[in-house]
Amino acid sequence: MSLAARIAFVARDIEILARLYGVDTMTVMLRRRAGAAYDPAVVDVFLRGTADVLVEAAQVSAWEAVQAAEPTPHIVVEPGELAAKLEVFADFADLKSPFMAGHSRAVAEVASAAAASAVDRASLQHAGLVHDLGRVAIPNGVWARLLPRCVRTGQRSTGT
Repeated sequence: MSLAARIAFVARDIEILARLYGVDTMTVMLRRRAGAAYDPAVVDVFLRGTADVLVEAAQVSAWEAVQAAEPTPHIVVEPGELAAKLEVFADFADLKSPFMAGHSRAVAEVASAAAASAVDRASLQHAGLVHDLGRVAIPNGVWARLLPRCVRTGQRSTGT
């Protein structure tokens, strides 16, 4: 596993463990898993300063921090326009491979059809449209290796 992946793996778990169990328990869990689930060198680097950062971060709402960092003027999408805008994101994600054309819109249609109410229908449609947005961060070479196998077996990729 690459260094970047080992760092991301530990960073993800640090955030989750600290939020669920607190910084002290997270530290114990990291030390216990170092050398097994985690690269010990990565754990050591994180533990040298992570606790202070996590304590400070816990006192700031992530949502409020993102909103405060939003450049002005703020762009507001009206509720009636949201689905159309999200369809653009869906199509963009599906462009990673011609094989995936229309996939996100199809997921949105199936998800919204399963909804119990109009509010749920809209939420599930929106979620379905953007469910594969992470696909754009994966290099095309990875998809090029994965998708031919899917085509041979008749399976569709499940995305990211």
